[in-house]
Amino acid sequence: MASTLPPRPNLAAVLLREQLRERYPTLAIDSENTLFGTPVWEIVEDQVVARPTGQGVPL
Repeated sequence: MASTLPPRPNLAAVLLREQLRERYPTLAIDSENTLFGTPVWEIVEDQVVARPTGQGVPL
């Protein structure tokens, strides 16, 4: 029986692209040139300060 799923290393990327297209259909996100990361915030002297974003991961 032949599988219709992409090779395992690409499966997460394919599923992520599908979800991005479904959630943000008007944005036309270019998955070849897009990274996502986790924002990092810290409270410094009662101020919210942005810190460097966590490591970017290619889509």
